Amino acid sequence: MKKLTILISMFFLLFAGTQSFAQLEFNDMNCSTLMLREGLVLVYGVNYNGTEYDFIMTIKELSETRIEYSYRMTNAYATNGNIIMSEDALLNATSHYNYFSGGTVELTDMTSVWMSKKVFDELTGELGKTTISVDGGKTQVELNAIEVGYDFSLYNDISKKQFDNIGYFYAETEDQQIKYWVHYSEQNPIILKMDLGWQICLKEIRDSEE
Repeated sequence: MKKLTILISMFFLLFAGTQSFAQLEFNDMNCSTLMLREGLVLVYGVNYNGTEYDFIMTIKELSETRIEYSYRMTNAYATNGNIIMSEDALLNATSHYNYFSGGTVELTDMTSVWMSKKVFDELTGELGKTTISVDGGKTQVELNAIEVGYDFSLYNDISKKQFDNIGYFYAETEDQQIKYWVHYSEQNPIILKMDLGWQICLKEIRDSEE
């Protein structure tokens, strides 16, 4: 009977530990937060199956009900366009628009660069997981929040400083084929880094296009 009691106690402790691990604990006093605004330029480095180029986006409108940005790539095709996200997309979308072919695209059920409030809340909430699509809604995967970090690095061209303490959380699928590093900010949960078999990473913030 004593042995059974010990086993039950051990099981309870393991179960409780698993439950508490799910929710992220973030301390914004340990890091810097990106203060995004209209007019800022974000420069992402892309490695698409060995081909490297920049994805340069300019924030044209930034509000709780609408986000718009223009972009251009330094790839061989000089791909460029505009992305517009509706209020419903910003609140509820569980699909990410990750493949760009140019022109203006209005997103009502997907987000791009930003995560929706629903996805952010689920990943940083008690369960620490969500279901998303990374291919425009064709397939769904479960994404699990793993840990928080305070050491994401990028160059701020406005202040001419390298920042090494940007706060984020890291999430991945169980098979680790999909990985996200997301800015830990309810106002601007942008993707800092992403690995879908090809990689993209925010490396610089500018005040304007050069």
